[in-house]
Amino acid sequence: MKRNGFSLLELIIVIAILGILAAILLPVLTETRGGAGHNRTHCMNNLRQIALGTLNYESANMHFPAAKGLSKFSGVGAADEYSAFVEILPFLEQNELYQAITKGQQFEGVQLSPCPPLYDDLPCWQQELYGCYHCPSVPRREDADQVSTHYGFCIGDRARNIADPKSLRGGFASSKPIGFGEITDGSSNTILAGEICSSSDEDKNPFAINQSEAFLNEPESCIDLTKGKYGDWTFNKGVPLSPYRTRRALG
Repeated sequence: MKRNGFSLLELIIVIAILGILAAILLPVLTETRGGAGHNRTHCMNNLRQIALGTLNYESANMHFPAAKGLSKFSGVGAADEYSAFVEILPFLEQNELYQAITKGQQFEGVQLSPCPPLYDDLPCWQQELYGCYHCPSVPRREDADQVSTHYGFCIGDRARNIADPKSLRGGFASSKPIGFGEITDGSSNTILAGEICSSSDEDKNPFAINQSEAFLNEPESCIDLTKGKYGDWTFNKGVPLSPYRTRRALG
């Protein structure tokens, strides 16, 4: 008598084969179609870690770190040149690195002074924090003599005298810690930090130059240089760009 179906054993074998094929193909599809999405998620997680570290710093010190200059070490070595990314290291589980920078360390048999110059060839300036300060879309550079971050704290919409702490336009200022009470627009309406690396190709030119004088006094004009207000942040064709790269030093 002719059978018109599968036996239970045959069905199990077919399911097993389909499962093996799925296990082989899914990683390929994920890598092909979801690579950009993975990097975006990773980047968002980096910003989340930076935000949490900054908020924990504020809880411990009752103010946010200055955008530039370590408040606890003002006037010590090169501390006045360090960014807030150094200040929040202990709140990102990087206390050992923070201590190496701020307290000094042994290097080639010599005891270094606290807060050494940023451009010294020291291990503390060569430890790149890929887990929170490095954009996953930017290839690692093994030949770099200084680490970098691809994120920046927001000092507001100022285009002139951006290091002047007397003119507050954002939640962070140079050499001036700011508390919640000084954020008059409300913390939920104020940008904390953002990505400053706009391209995975460092040879591309990300900064607009040769703009009119009025451009510096009208920050909203910046968006007119891009292709779209929401989503496409590449520059319009014909906008002159700077030859400088996007990488920024940790300090």
